[in-house]
Amino acid sequence: MPSRTSALHHVRVATALAGAVALACSACTSSGKGAAASGTTTSATSTPAAASSTKTVTPTTAKPVISQTPTTPPPAPASVHANELGKVPVLMYHKLTAHPTSDYDRRPSDFTADLTYLQKHGFVPITAADFVAGKIDIPAGKHPVVFTFDDGTVSQFALGADGKPKPGTALALMQAFAATHPDFPAVATFYVNAAPFGTTAGEQVLAYLTAHGDEVGDHTVDHTNLRTATDARVQSEIAGNVAMIVKADPEAKVTTFALPFGAIPKTRVLAHVGSSGGRSYTFAGVFAVGANPAHSPYNAAFDPLYVPRIRAQNQADAKAADRPYISSYWLPQLVANPSSLYVSDGDPSHVSYPKSSTITVGAKWKAMAQPY
Repeated sequence: MPSRTSALHHVRVATALAGAVALACSACTSSGKGAAASGTTTSATSTPAAASSTKTVTPTTAKPVISQTPTTPPPAPASVHANELGKVPVLMYHKLTAHPTSDYDRRPSDFTADLTYLQKHGFVPITAADFVAGKIDIPAGKHPVVFTFDDGTVSQFALGADGKPKPGTALALMQAFAATHPDFPAVATFYVNAAPFGTTAGEQVLAYLTAHGDEVGDHTVDHTNLRTATDARVQSEIAGNVAMIVKADPEAKVTTFALPFGAIPKTRVLAHVGSSGGRSYTFAGVFAVGANPAHSPYNAAFDPLYVPRIRAQNQADAKAADRPYISSYWLPQLVANPSSLYVSDGDPSHVSYPKSSTITVGAKWKAMAQPY
């Protein structure tokens, strides 16, 4: 299997589908663009702690230095209970604020607790692009996690006069955490609209993100509900956003897209391929709003054009109907049931999993399959 720098995982849980619809309907209502604010990881007090991950990161001056290719042979898959057909959490955040007014707001203290919880339980952040591409190169025994941020709010990231992320923003908090936990790199995917992070058109900020190993993805120009838009408007919104991103950062590779409000266009194919104004787009991955872990990309059931995400939220802050679909439910479930969780074998050339698994390996990956 190609190198593993992105998150995989299986089992779109059937019971979560109803919750996904409910979350999608309420999503993206609290940002300045009317966008969904979300996030769903457990706070540090929610569950016990455990292992850690491994990527080295230089938080403020360069891309993360990722040295995960082993210098010695990887351990036997059975010794680390490798299961590269297991589930992967793709977490969704919007705005960080000390005083949440929406289900999609997350307190900075809770966000830091999310980082702590995930690192202690052996998760390693990867980008959405690497996840859908099956590039998951993390140490043996570790689990991929994907951090996604919608709407380009200034609480997620903004540059200070010193050219570094402003203190208190999500990226600054991730970088500070990575500085003391080098096995948990500050790697995330940011889905932006027009004027991201308080800029006019992405000046400097988008280039900073890609230069530091983060991903910039498409979220339409105006955070438009694509379900109610004409085909022409759908393509204009998506292609126009790609054009903005590439103009602000010619080095950006825009390969994934997050659906505003979780709304799928009436002409579904336009969510991943189309053109407008001389700009075409083709996405390798399309991300939804909620509400359960994602299949591993090596799972034959994996659909890269509709990847579920989990809203980061504490149980006490959520509506009763949403509680089975948010991070404070799903993360403890995954940790408590490690046999269902993606566990790396530490070897990018194989897809390892127990022979007892009932999951079918996707045709693209069969040559790399390594049941044990």
